[in-house]
Amino acid sequence: MEQTLHLSNTTLVVTFRCNLKCKLCAVSAPYYTVPTHYSLESLIESVRRYFEVVDNVDKFTINGGEPLLHPQLPDIMDFIIKYIDRIGTLEIITNGAVAPDKRLLNSLSRSGKIDILVDNYGPELSAKVPQIVEDFNEAGIKHRVRKYYGEDAHFGGWVDLLDLSKKNRTADETENIYKRCAYPGPFRCFVIFDGKAYICGVYKRCESLGIIPDNPSEYVDFSSDSEPIEEKRKQIQNFYNRRFFSACEYCNGFCEDSKRYAPAEQL
Repeated sequence: MEQTLHLSNTTLVVTFRCNLKCKLCAVSAPYYTVPTHYSLESLIESVRRYFEVVDNVDKFTINGGEPLLHPQLPDIMDFIIKYIDRIGTLEIITNGAVAPDKRLLNSLSRSGKIDILVDNYGPELSAKVPQIVEDFNEAGIKHRVRKYYGEDAHFGGWVDLLDLSKKNRTADETENIYKRCAYPGPFRCFVIFDGKAYICGVYKRCESLGIIPDNPSEYVDFSSDSEPIEEKRKQIQNFYNRRFFSACEYCNGFCEDSKRYAPAEQL
């Protein structure tokens, strides 16, 4: 009997566009020369192929950039909701600066499994948090507000993942960083950018800058049907059974003892 493939967390990045320009953005959104909305067609195909391979997932997150800027977000949500019986929680992370329109509210109200995480970076940046909370309350949409400013900012603040210089560590030293990093550890990350699933946004940034070469053994490709479903299942099952990824040689990791910085400092 074929073993069920169950994942903890998967994030679908729908856009690199954002109304903020956060210096320490975890996906380096402000640093892409041409930040883009991924097309509805490519996102739908990625989701379809993902659920051909994955049986169920505890949390499926929509993120950016700022996902509420994507003009077809309601269509994206409508399609993902088709798989809602195989999702524990369907989450959107937003920055509290963009209010949802009525069409999106209608889509989000279709399932009690949808949970919106509103990151509040303070009244200057996240000015629409009160309106957003009111809109979600009126529509009966589950939501949480995460305080990301002041001395009691969530998780002590952000981590600097922008230094992508070669660290010249030994393999054992890099393995130790990887073991302590939150992305493969407690976050159990699996992040889909343009149809390809990586361990984190740092990996995607290293690849886009040409710091590391294209290496199909280090990501799972949901952008095509060229590989059999069973082959992709094996790739995912082995995804975390490695010492580290090539991008880890250029990163200091998102570790519990990493230095923390004020969140959302603007460029």
